[in-house]
Amino acid sequence: MTLIIFASLRVGEVLGLRWKSVLEDRLAIVERVYDGTFDDVKTEAGNREVPFDQRGVLVQALERCRKTAQFLGPEDLVFANRAGKPIDRRNLLNWQIKPTAKKLGLPKDIHFRSFRTIHSSLMLRTGARPEVTRQYGTRQY
Repeated sequence: MTLIIFASLRVGEVLGLRWKSVLEDRLAIVERVYDGTFDDVKTEAGNREVPFDQRGVLVQALERCRKTAQFLGPEDLVFANRAGKPIDRRNLLNWQIKPTAKKLGLPKDIHFRSFRTIHSSLMLRTGARPEVTRQYGTRQY
């Protein structure tokens, strides 16, 4: 969830993220996964580099992933199942996101798009210009 919120990534981009795309100061978003199939990113603008935030939230999240990851090769997925394959988006939603949302008192109908919207809203609250939030492919609702 951290990458979806703080980097404004689509769930398919997160699930398709490989270790070779985690660079020193940014993420290179070049592919996505949907229902176990890898593909180009959703839109031309989706092929992008996302700089790490100044507070280190993204770096810390990725370091936690690296410490627990079973597969660490450049072509391996950052978020892989036990077999090294992509995590199913429905499993992620039902087993991790919805239970966490319930504990936090968030609405039952929460979904992946909700978190991308949160990113945009947070950016606007911190003084980011609207054109900057659009660059990340989000809108405030």
